[in-house]
Amino acid sequence: MVFDKLKKWLPLFLIMFAIGFFPLANLLSRIPYDYGWTLRSIGLIANIAIFVFYLWHSKRQGRHDLELLYQLILLGAFFIRMSYAYSTNIFLRQHDVGRIALDDSGHYAYILQLFTNGKLPTTNHYQFYHPPLYHALSALWLRGVSLILPGLAIEALFDTLPIVSLIIGYLVVYVAYLIVKLKPEYHRNGLPFMLLVAFHPIFILLSGRHNNDNLSILFILLTVYFFLRFREKGKIGNAVGLGLAIGLGMMTKLTVAVITPVIAGYMIYDFVKSIVAKDAVRPWPRRLLELGIFALIVFPLGLWYPIRNYLEFGQPLGYVFLISNPNLSTAQYSFFQRFLILDLNGLVNSLYANAGADYSIWFYILKTSIFGEFAYWGAHVFSLSLFIINVALSTVLVIVFYKRFAVLFKRKDEYNELLIGYTLVLFLAYILFNLRYPFGPTMDFRYLIPIVFNIGLLLLSEKRGTALYRLSEAGIIALSALSVMFFTFLY
Repeated sequence: MVFDKLKKWLPLFLIMFAIGFFPLANLLSRIPYDYGWTLRSIGLIANIAIFVFYLWHSKRQGRHDLELLYQLILLGAFFIRMSYAYSTNIFLRQHDVGRIALDDSGHYAYILQLFTNGKLPTTNHYQFYHPPLYHALSALWLRGVSLILPGLAIEALFDTLPIVSLIIGYLVVYVAYLIVKLKPEYHRNGLPFMLLVAFHPIFILLSGRHNNDNLSILFILLTVYFFLRFREKGKIGNAVGLGLAIGLGMMTKLTVAVITPVIAGYMIYDFVKSIVAKDAVRPWPRRLLELGIFALIVFPLGLWYPIRNYLEFGQPLGYVFLISNPNLSTAQYSFFQRFLILDLNGLVNSLYANAGADYSIWFYILKTSIFGEFAYWGAHVFSLSLFIINVALSTVLVIVFYKRFAVLFKRKDEYNELLIGYTLVLFLAYILFNLRYPFGPTMDFRYLIPIVFNIGLLLLSEKRGTALYRLSEAGIIALSALSVMFFTFLY
């Protein structure tokens, strides 16, 4: 009973802890010649303590408590994110943030524009073409901090953005937990999925990043959550939740729209089926109402900004700011070299991605899925171990995907249809993106991040006793442990 009450308030407590601990983290980050190691060791110590506590509790109770384990994973995920986010400078391992200046047009300038003027940018240059939700929330956060601490310099205000990224990163893991709770079979098989979202390096990197990527991932996972609830029970509330998740996601980053054809296809299919089958539980007028409410929420929220930019700047739908640096181009390589072979030289030359030299998407995906587009001068033993495990685990998870895909033609499974359909559409969009924009940064795995939790969710349908499930679980556990070590000893 006490445990149930505690876990109910755990998310709020951790969010308050994230805010309250930040001033101390700021002091710890100033220790001479420390390079953030004191802060990063907090994540390691916390996860070791959590692991030891769970072993002790299991031995004392004589059984494994899966629900307790999920709560402890949430806790461990929070601390590894906090230790990384709070020890990472706001200009370190970022994407397109630019300078904190009104005459710039990176993500920081976007936030500053909203914070200072309370108005949208007057151009669509560089990162100003993106929808504004993340930037508006960040500006609102800075406004709140400035009211509590008046007179704080702009640079000091921006130094508090890791709190926002940490909270968003934690909420991503919490939504994963909500998905696991939806059905008893999800709960039984949910450990690999929870570990993937909690400790996969790409999600930890996102928690220290200050652009719209992390928030868009949160809304994509919320979309999956509300879709599963909607398909199971219907209800207006779930249609509203689904519409808000997609609409607000598109208001964060338009790439969230990639999931909409799959979602809309199922909703229209359900509507037609209810007419043909004369469904008495959810008759067609009710389904039409749900579909209408969904559309009324998604279209205005998701499309107002691209329409505004089209009218004001002639910005086409699907527009992406074009990279102009010829040193990052991969256009000189053939389709065969870029998409069909493994560039072993690129792997031998560097374990980390090199946007100016790498051209094969497969190794670039494997590199950037755990390291991003960055190099590190510490933790090389863990880097190499992570890469080897990542290659092995990715191979196993691709087999999981193809197995679920093959089963789909034999046995109808609407849950797997969504995940497989979304994965295929996402990967197709990624390939087309790379064909249209042949540059090194375009190959970054950050354009494929939902694939991680998609395949993790597919494991919920895999029987726990199978060799494939066990291999996946063992690989994910190894990846999680190495990830904690890597983010402790990196730099």
